[in-house]
Amino acid sequence: MSSATPNVLVVEDEAPIMATYRVFLNSMGLQTEELDHRGKAVEEIVASIENSIARVLILDGQYSNGSAADILGRIAHTNKKAVVVTASDTVVKQVNAMFPETRTFLKGSREADLRVISKLVHDYVQELAA
Repeated sequence: MSSATPNVLVVEDEAPIMATYRVFLNSMGLQTEELDHRGKAVEEIVASIENSIARVLILDGQYSNGSAADILGRIAHTNKKAVVVTASDTVVKQVNAMFPETRTFLKGSREADLRVISKLVHDYVQELAA
């Protein structure tokens, strides 16, 4: 895999958060692809995810017409690994119930430390590369 090949697709609507993920992940040797989901329907986001060569996702929890659970259900066939970071406790509960293999983080919680999330993503990339 060349260094220009994105390992991680970050689906986020807040530019500062996306930039922070990029800096942390790039510092770990990972390349990122970014998808700003503002104004995009779940179907459009799913199509972008399916077309992405990245195999690990960082998903925002809520979208204009759905949630991370809706997206995870529609991309299950892709075998991509996902991490969901959201401010919604309801989304965390939905994802945990429907997709127990997916790690969720509640924004603002101690567990949602960027170093923890970045290490988990890095580990997923290494696991998939093996």
